[in-house]
Amino acid sequence: VQIFKPPVGEDDPQLAQEIFDRYKDWKATPEYIALAAPNAIYMHCLPADRSWEVEDEVIDGPQSVVFDEAENRLHVQKAVMSLVMR
Repeated sequence: VQIFKPPVGEDDPQLAQEIFDRYKDWKATPEYIALAAPNAIYMHCLPADRSWEVEDEVIDGPQSVVFDEAENRLHVQKAVMSLVMR
């Protein structure tokens, strides 16, 4: 399991930059993905900050399932709502 997302202070640009600089190695890059097993997949709950936390080659690459994950999330949320509303 690789987790790349550092905490970011979205309402304070200076703090966000400091945090990004401190955790810049947390970015999902093709080099990191190459270190994973050949059958590893890249997942992200979205929205993703392209170029900040994930490179385009990773999120759009063959090992990425982020859009399938997002589509499935909708169905899971509907199923949970259905169970809760009974």
